[in-house]
Amino acid sequence: MTYNESERLSAVLYCPECGSKNDGATSTTQDGETTYVPQDGDIGVCMYCATIITFIDNVTRLKKVSSDELVNLDIMHPGIAAQTDRTRWTIMEMRGID
Repeated sequence: MTYNESERLSAVLYCPECGSKNDGATSTTQDGETTYVPQDGDIGVCMYCATIITFIDNVTRLKKVSSDELVNLDIMHPGIAAQTDRTRWTIMEMRGID
């Protein structure tokens, strides 16, 4: 996958599940005109193994999100679990992951 230079992360982060390098981030909720800069606590999906992850430690590390954490996030931000799950399944289909 290629990224616009503005979508590259300032630190190279590695997926806690598969160890793949994740060096870019895009938003699924912004209009495409605004540059997305991830913050601690933002949710993402690894583009290689489809693990749900979150940014931590001043956006210098990724942490796998547990099912309980995702439920709690969905209570605070209704719809985030469904949106994340759609993204995850799209990646799994694209990568041929069962």
